[in-house]
Amino acid sequence: MSFQIALNFEDGVTRFIECRPSEVVSDASYRQRINIPLDCRDGVCGTCKSFCESGEYELGDYVPDEAMTEDEEEAGYVLTCQMTPKSDCIIRIPATSDVAKTSIATFTGELASNETLSDTALAFTIKLDDRNRAFNTEWTVTPTTVLDGASIGANSTIVCGVTIGRFAMVAAGATVTHDVADHQLVAGTPARHLGWVDREGNVVSRAAERPQS
Repeated sequence: MSFQIALNFEDGVTRFIECRPSEVVSDASYRQRINIPLDCRDGVCGTCKSFCESGEYELGDYVPDEAMTEDEEEAGYVLTCQMTPKSDCIIRIPATSDVAKTSIATFTGELASNETLSDTALAFTIKLDDRNRAFNTEWTVTPTTVLDGASIGANSTIVCGVTIGRFAMVAAGATVTHDVADHQLVAGTPARHLGWVDREGNVVSRAAERPQS
């Protein structure tokens, strides 16, 4: 039996998703193209912490005092990556609907170019059939800069005008709203600082300040 889950966002927008039996809320949400805050998927980081206003559910394992406290669980807070609904639920999501990319648009086009950058990365360009429908002529084009050596994970969103520094690393699914410094590691929606990496992508520090080279 499936359950209907109402996701209430901070800007007053509500979106409804269907959650399958034994499916956690975050998986159901992403399956239906609503990218609620999410990072580790293992109940460790707390990025997906939300508040369940009503409904019954089971909560899987999580790291106490790291992802969420036991008092927060008692108060009704949940980790959507560990939450399996047992009834219809209403969940308050700590993000706006635009950050969660709740609006869906479909465009048709053709692959215009395809370039292999490395064994694990490629660059491609898509030529849209109807460019005017995809772009508003009143918009202002804002450059977005990705410097040499930077790595950007799959399904990431980079807000226009942001600079991704040299050898910086953006985790898969992240929503980057601010500049990322050279060698900085960020993850989550919205993206937050997780540490610093070397040129090979190895984490060298978890400190807030960049280590001395």
